[in-house]
Amino acid sequence: MDPEEKKTLYARLDELKKEAATLRTQANSLQGQKEAAFKKKGDLSAKIRALIADIKASRSKRDEFTKQVADSKERRHQFNEELRQKIDEAKKLNDERADIMKKHKLQGDPERLKEEIDRLERRVETEGMPFDKEQKVMKEIKEKKRLYDVAKKVSTVFDRLHELNKDIAHLREKADESHRKVQTRASASQEQHEGLIETSKEIDGLRAQEKAAVTQCNELKQTFNDINQQLKDKFAEMDKLREQLEGAKDEDRVQSRKQQESTLRQKQRMVEEKMRRGGKLTTEDLLVMQGAD
Repeated sequence: MDPEEKKTLYARLDELKKEAATLRTQANSLQGQKEAAFKKKGDLSAKIRALIADIKASRSKRDEFTKQVADSKERRHQFNEELRQKIDEAKKLNDERADIMKKHKLQGDPERLKEEIDRLERRVETEGMPFDKEQKVMKEIKEKKRLYDVAKKVSTVFDRLHELNKDIAHLREKADESHRKVQTRASASQEQHEGLIETSKEIDGLRAQEKAAVTQCNELKQTFNDINQQLKDKFAEMDKLREQLEGAKDEDRVQSRKQQESTLRQKQRMVEEKMRRGGKLTTEDLLVMQGAD
């Protein structure tokens, strides 16, 4: 191999080294970017999984609230139906009480009638009164007892009305409580539902980011692989050039050895000729002769 060829090979080897160094720098940078992209993708995937778990929990809560709303509505309906029946019953009792009082022209408290009856009976027992007056008082007592019996019926109606009114108040309280529960649980259910919608939107956004991150990872991986292949190609070409240059060095060494051997033989012949002529040998001549051995 002539010197110009060697120069060309060495120049190409230096060029390849520079190109390989540049590619290695790019590969290292891409490796860092690729790791960062994969980490970002992993973080996004983990966040999506966590939000999906939240959605499942929120959906379960929402469904439970929805069931509670339905149960509370059913109880409210039952209370309202029972309340309506009690109110109808109370109206009938009020009408019955009004009819009895109107029919018998009752006024005042039944207990007052009882006191008047007791007072009149004591008069009959304790006062000595004429027969006709006693008969008149007894007739009055009889009428008041009749009115008292009628009044007791009204009193029973009053008692039933009183109990009904207590029941109605209690049922209204329960119906109102059930209504409040319906509103509270419906609000909680709606809040959970709105939270589900917002979380779903957030997941959709994260999935879009995750998809972009996957695309970036694949692109970086492909670019890294391309550069890595270029590096392998450069190294292969550099190895081939080194082999060629090493071969050229071997040829040079063989050629140099042959040249040295030819020069030595020539000197040996000159020393031999000098010895035949009887000339005096120098140290260099002796070294030449030793090299021949």
